[in-house]
Amino acid sequence: MADRPRKPGPGAKRAGRSARAFAASGGGFASVDEQLRYRLERGLLGRRGRRRAKPASGRGPKVDQGPRLTAAEAEVAERLQKVMARAGVASRRHSEALIQAGRVTVNGRVVTELGTKVVPGRDIIEVDGRPLGRPETKVYVLLNKPKGYVTTLFDPQGRPKVTDLLEGEVAERVYPVGRLDFDTEGLLLLTNDGDLANGLMHPARRVKKTYIAKVRGVPGPAKIRALREGIELDDGPTAPADVKVLEVRAPNSATISLRIHEGRNRQVRRMFAALGHEVIHLKRIALGPLKLGDLPAGEWRYLTDQEVADLYRAAGLRLGGKPRGRRPARR
Repeated sequence: MADRPRKPGPGAKRAGRSARAFAASGGGFASVDEQLRYRLERGLLGRRGRRRAKPASGRGPKVDQGPRLTAAEAEVAERLQKVMARAGVASRRHSEALIQAGRVTVNGRVVTELGTKVVPGRDIIEVDGRPLGRPETKVYVLLNKPKGYVTTLFDPQGRPKVTDLLEGEVAERVYPVGRLDFDTEGLLLLTNDGDLANGLMHPARRVKKTYIAKVRGVPGPAKIRALREGIELDDGPTAPADVKVLEVRAPNSATISLRIHEGRNRQVRRMFAALGHEVIHLKRIALGPLKLGDLPAGEWRYLTDQEVADLYRAAGLRLGGKPRGRRPARR
């Protein structure tokens, strides 16, 4: 019995149209079969609508976007990286890297999406297979950083670190809030309170830092005015600064108080360098409402409850890490 001729499928119809169009334009296909063979040999046939093969399911924890939350749970849920940082696993930024690397599980499922929310005390969080410990007690340390120390927790050059000055007396893992360069002295806040640290460093809060700079030479009125209006640096103009000349020893040096809310790398030194004045000595004496006072260089102390509360207000937070509610606008 002779085979019944088959109706051409949609792929052949498309190929036929393409072949006719190609031939009409002076192309080299003599027939539809020739074009079909051409497309088949080059893997062009059947690309439209092709389904991707599902990856084979492997062993190990399942990847998920996090646990589902009820309305009540959503009220107390927190971001996973925040819970990890508070438990002392790592800084919030490093915790985010651990999550994205697939090293964190929540209730047995790998979570890789940043912003995943969990309920502390209900969800079981593990990092590299180890359960998360209880949240550390929040600690706030004021240090008078001396010259010759780095504010990073690891230095490839092996230079002294500011955490070495705590002499192992602070059991909690604390992090510097902001940085002071190797040659700068003065106030440095160290804490394991990620909410406060982020609030104080956030550009929108404009928390001001006060420095005392001794510079070579004496800046004239025009240069002081330039500091107050903003200096053009290689990474853009600076915001206006509060400037006060404290002492002049003409023609050798001048001591100037500078109050800024930005935190660029070596900003104060670069501002004076742009005006032609080298900074001989630089010391930070205040961070928002927090003052260094008469704390000796290399010494540290814990903050008082009132100082912590003042910093929270400066960072726009309520005690506990929640943003303060804004007052409704008056009509």
